[in-house]
Amino acid sequence: MKRALPGIMAGTVILFFVCSSTAQQRRPSQVDQIYSTLLQQRDSMAYVDVLSQLGMLYHMINRDSCLWYALKIQDISERIHYEKGMANSLNLLGICHALKGNFKLAVEYGFQALQRYRAVGDSANTSQVLNNLCVYYLNYTTDKKKEAYAYLQEAMKVASQLKPPEDSFYSLVLMNYIGFFGEDTTKRDSVKWAIGKSREILVKYPLSRFAFYIDITIADSLMKAGKGKEAEKMVNELATSALDKGLTYVAIEMYERMDQYRSMGYHTDAVYYWEKMYELGKQAGYNDLQMPTLANLYKHYSAVNDQARMNYYSNEIMRLSAGVQDVEKQSGVKYIDFFLKEQDKNELKVKTALQQQRIEKNDYEDESNRLGLTYIAVISGLMILWYIRQRYYYRSQKKATAALAQLHTDLSGKQLQLEINDAFKNKLITIIANDFRAPLTHITKVADLLRTRSMNQADMMLVIDQIAASSGKTLLMFDSILRWIKSQLSGFVFVPQSCTPHLMLGVVLQDMEVQVKERQLKILNRVPVALQLLADPEMLQFVHRHLLATLVESAVTGSTITIVSEQEGKLVDINLTFVPMEHLRVRIQRLFDADNTGNEQLLQQSDTGLILVICRDFITKMQGSIRITKQEGGRLSFVYTLPILV
Repeated sequence: MKRALPGIMAGTVILFFVCSSTAQQRRPSQVDQIYSTLLQQRDSMAYVDVLSQLGMLYHMINRDSCLWYALKIQDISERIHYEKGMANSLNLLGICHALKGNFKLAVEYGFQALQRYRAVGDSANTSQVLNNLCVYYLNYTTDKKKEAYAYLQEAMKVASQLKPPEDSFYSLVLMNYIGFFGEDTTKRDSVKWAIGKSREILVKYPLSRFAFYIDITIADSLMKAGKGKEAEKMVNELATSALDKGLTYVAIEMYERMDQYRSMGYHTDAVYYWEKMYELGKQAGYNDLQMPTLANLYKHYSAVNDQARMNYYSNEIMRLSAGVQDVEKQSGVKYIDFFLKEQDKNELKVKTALQQQRIEKNDYEDESNRLGLTYIAVISGLMILWYIRQRYYYRSQKKATAALAQLHTDLSGKQLQLEINDAFKNKLITIIANDFRAPLTHITKVADLLRTRSMNQADMMLVIDQIAASSGKTLLMFDSILRWIKSQLSGFVFVPQSCTPHLMLGVVLQDMEVQVKERQLKILNRVPVALQLLADPEMLQFVHRHLLATLVESAVTGSTITIVSEQEGKLVDINLTFVPMEHLRVRIQRLFDADNTGNEQLLQQSDTGLILVICRDFITKMQGSIRITKQEGGRLSFVYTLPILV
């Protein structure tokens, strides 16, 4: 009968098969007591509940009787549509299949029972079936320990909320937890806590079968401490006590402990305990679970050449083997047939009594129905009037609330638009104040010079060229601001197009050839010709023109400006690197010391004014970004990022 799992202490496999938290007395008296209660029931659901108690009691006495009760509960529950009764039946069927060693069917029945217990809100039995499923999975296959532990965790969560007397289920789950982690040294404190908590609960139920599985841990501790004789004595005392209470299966579990102690190096008479286990299992009808013990006994007597015992146990093996093929030949079936006839008779009595009770109840109710109907009609009328009034009030309130919400939404939208317009106006005024003052002042000074001084033709042409250049810059700036204003207004839609940055930069550099030569600068355009970006051509060219203008004006005379690209995924960085003048380098260093990047201040405090703010807005609208970064050797880079054309 060896069924212990790897890593789980012996005895835990059967712990989950307990549904009642009441104290256990001797088997015959408790069976008679519950059977007597069964005959007194006048309600079908209560009748099924008592049958469930008997079925759960018999799983530790005789498996065949437990199976009969499970089928009987299922039949009655289906006819009266009793959901909890169906759950009890499925739970018992799962236990019966587990006792037969068919854990696949046990899992299926257990899961169905779990769903029904949850549907009726039965927390106690929900925790019990979750606990069952934990052990079913551990026995079903070796690779389901993770699923088993998940069921155990949920069982502990549900059971910890139970109140007396259902809190004994929590003790049951804790004992399974002890078995699950009994050999895990990392969980030693948790196991110790679980043992203490379980004992604390079982103090309220001194005759509960659960106490046996807590007390056996004491014997385990004695064995580990080298006190084998004391441990063996305690095992025998626990087994005898279990038999006195009619708990045959518990007694077998206690004796089975001696096999484990032998594997730990303790010398004991294993044959003596095997024979005890086999005879007890045979009496209780646990035929399918006898094979391992029977095989051990047969091997032992074959080794010592005890012909009489060999013949006896070989006959037992033949008997059990025949029973697997023809279950009708098992001794338990006749016992079930007997109870089947008795319970059919009792069920008929209960039905007759219930029918008589219904007739008497109907006679009594006929006299009171008129008064009841009148009372119901008056109350119903008042409730209808109250409902109509409340409904009218609710609809009025709903309409008023909706109107207020709409008004709030409208005002919020207008306020947001005003804030956007105000911000736009402030930006525009700032740009005009900063960026148009210089060229207009220059034109005014040149005009005064022409009015107050006489010039030769060459000086005159030079001044005219200066005026033309300033005017051109001013017009170009007007055009850029108009473009920016258009992008800021509502209704603007950015439509990305294919742009070639190498060619676009080349056009700008050609236009700035004079300024580049004057500053003795060298500009290297190393952006690949084949590179294509997704952008607005006018916006992107604006950015190129003003970034290069900024670099040409701010770079050290005779230095080199490098333009390169770096691709990362679907984005490309265009990096314009130059050596800034000393005063610009000092200011940049100060900004970066005050702020990790200094980008926002640099963009707004550059010598070119807020025109770089427009560049940033254009890049942002094209779903990109722009930043200023420091390089080695005091170099500075303007970097903008845009998506690449795939």
